[in-house]
Amino acid sequence: MGKKIRQSQSADQLPPQNLTVEEALLGGIIRDNGALSQVTDYININGDDFYQPGNREIFNSILELAKDHKQINSVTVADHLKQRRKLDKVGGKPYLSLLINNVHTDNNLGTYAKIIRNKSLFKQLITISTEIIEQSYEKETDALVSKAEQLINEVARNCEQSEITHIAKIVKKSFSAIDSAYSNDSVITGVTTGFWELDDITNGLQRSDLIIIGGRPGMGKSSLALNIAKNCAELPSCNKVAFFSLETSKIQLVLRLLSSIAEVETRYLNKGTIEDVAWPRLSEAATIISELPIYMDDTPGISVDEMRAKARRLQKNKGLDMVIIDYLQLMSGDCESREREIAKILRSLKEMAKELNVPVIALSQLNRNVESRSDKRPQLSDLRESEAFEEDADVIMFIYRDEYYNKDNPYNKDTAEILVCKQRNGPTGVINLRFFSQFSCFLDLYK
Repeated sequence: MGKKIRQSQSADQLPPQNLTVEEALLGGIIRDNGALSQVTDYININGDDFYQPGNREIFNSILELAKDHKQINSVTVADHLKQRRKLDKVGGKPYLSLLINNVHTDNNLGTYAKIIRNKSLFKQLITISTEIIEQSYEKETDALVSKAEQLINEVARNCEQSEITHIAKIVKKSFSAIDSAYSNDSVITGVTTGFWELDDITNGLQRSDLIIIGGRPGMGKSSLALNIAKNCAELPSCNKVAFFSLETSKIQLVLRLLSSIAEVETRYLNKGTIEDVAWPRLSEAATIISELPIYMDDTPGISVDEMRAKARRLQKNKGLDMVIIDYLQLMSGDCESREREIAKILRSLKEMAKELNVPVIALSQLNRNVESRSDKRPQLSDLRESEAFEEDADVIMFIYRDEYYNKDNPYNKDTAEILVCKQRNGPTGVINLRFFSQFSCFLDLYK
């Protein structure tokens, strides 16, 4: 029989709280209306940070009076609570009088607010720790670890206080950023794609951005993603890339990279019909690839939580500069409606980009509407569940190869267009690249 797990908190042990401080804070605010501004940067706006439910109700009444620009004193607070039928529940007028009479000074209200906030954070940690213990009996390892990390990170974000800042300080910081960019020899502020024209229009892929690369089948989405991963990883800075492939195996991805670098057609690699002269190039390409900091995962139907947990561990153990997902329609979710499921996945990917502070590239299939038009260049409306894409994505770009539709046109041979149709913080436009489909290789147009 195993040992019984000790409870994290005994039955007679109270959660972290300080009622004396709560009473002193409320009394100080009621006595001095101007004191409210000292505490609202710290105390949760719905009053959840207060341990005593009655104190929580009193604080919410004070906030509502302030919102309506009404005088805050024991009479108005009591009247407001009475209208909501909560005056007796908080202790009535005698308790409000007690709050005011027990206040000796209101100079420490900011300190009181910090104490209440800290006690609240301790309570949150106890709550989520209990939840993690309970779920440890039911959930799979990866799902549990991801959920635990997510809950802890939410508390950590709650610890970060963002203060209201005078614009002069913001201007100073903004000029520092401009000066830093001016002094930088490189014009790229984000993570490079390795394609100079694309880097020029985007300034590199910005950290915390969600980037969507869409295209119809056969346009080369996976090849472009692999090329970006390779270009990013082979820089002197050795940017570390996580590549999640939900459709293609890791072996096939590496074969495409070998084809791209060694310029040996992928079909020959798959068949094993390789000429003798190609072996040295393949050997050199294998050496190059082996040294790249690219990490691949080909788990089919992976969920965002599982992916997030793996990316988080990779960042902690090896470092991480970019995440690539091929492709998002194959990711699993838990919503009944596919449209809601994709929207939830997109929001989660955006949250992952912000949490890890890396650009997240997600490849996406397009609907068939493009095939019915004479001009088959993709548009934002061609994205499945397009409203969710336009809302959450920071950059949306499409791949279009005219050669795919007009094979007899000699002017479009081995060319591709990258259409940047949305960029939250930059311009849109069209970038021209070379594409050699037999090698799964994209290159700058004039390289």
